[in-house]
Amino acid sequence: MPHYKDTENNLHFIDDAAFAHLLPADCVAITDEEAEALRPVPVPSVPQVVSRFQARAALHLAGLLDDVEAMMALPETPVLAKLAWADAQEFERESPTIAALAGQIGLTDAMVDELFITAAGIKA
Repeated sequence: MPHYKDTENNLHFIDDAAFAHLLPADCVAITDEEAEALRPVPVPSVPQVVSRFQARAALHLAGLLDDVEAMMALPETPVLAKLAWADAQEFERESPTIAALAGQIGLTDAMVDELFITAAGIKA
């Protein structure tokens, strides 16, 4: 299938040369290899729920489990956060507990997303 790119490196293709007139005027033909290099890398979707085991395993793999455990032992950690950490069977990405825990140990939203992606790939 013929591939084309425009001056902004946007990828275009047509399956019949008879339709070439529909391409933007600034398009040039490129090889299949060049087209493959221009294809965007898919961004993995962030799971919204992971199991307790998956969450703890992802934290362990990231070297953060001990930090969270230490935080849970602090007297100033809110009781609801401690209860959630001790008893929740699942952790939801958008929960206030996750937001609070992330803030306490200095995780950005992107870092939490990456932990959830990693966690979802862990099987017991």
